[in-house]
Amino acid sequence: MLFKTAVTAPQSATRLIVVFTDPDTLRDERIPSLGATITALHGLADQSVAVVLWGNETRAEMELIQYNLCVRHPFVSEHGGGLFGGSSA
Repeated sequence: MLFKTAVTAPQSATRLIVVFTDPDTLRDERIPSLGATITALHGLADQSVAVVLWGNETRAEMELIQYNLCVRHPFVSEHGGGLFGGSSA
């Protein structure tokens, strides 16, 4: 399941949208292909929506998942045990 949280910058009319999702949700067997997931993630990026992965995987596993999904935003690993900046690659 995808969750959206809107964050408004102080004294600004700009709304920043952040989607928090578990990577297992993105790899669900009901999603026909990884390509469809990546296309959806690119659509969010085109609209300046940040995607923050939040899961029980280790940092190394999350970095690999982010690389495979072309996600470069910060992520949370190990059930909230670590918060890491996104990849610049």
